[in-house]
Amino acid sequence: MWEFLVARITVLITLGIGTLLVVLFPLINKENRYFAWLSLTIGVFIITILLYWVLGDEGYRGQFLGLENINSY
Repeated sequence: MWEFLVARITVLITLGIGTLLVVLFPLINKENRYFAWLSLTIGVFIITILLYWVLGDEGYRGQFLGLENINSY
């Protein structure tokens, strides 16, 4: 049960950090252009790796998308 909750919270936090880096791009771009592009690149990289990790593994995909029953463990 706890593994399921920890996996979901970890995915949520990582997705939030990646999204924050992407959303802050216009604000950072006003101050420093290179740091803004670095932020955008890292944010897209984090989101891509996270989606690959979650959707690539059959066990995580079932947990994350709710395809498996939690009580079956």
